[in-house]
Amino acid sequence: IAFPAISCGVYGYPKAQAVAVAVDEVERCLESYLMFKRVVFACFDQSMADLYRACLQNQAT
Repeated sequence: IAFPAISCGVYGYPKAQAVAVAVDEVERCLESYLMFKRVVFACFDQSMADLYRACLQNQAT
């Protein structure tokens, strides 16, 4: 399953908030749907990828 960071560019949705919501929802979904073997967060630039990486690292600790 893949999640693009839509609305975070031109539409100005706060990137950090979008990342937190996406990661939380994916984790919640994975608790119920074990068939997913891979989750991809599609990032349109390095700053978005860095936000996802930081959020995922914080979730792991």
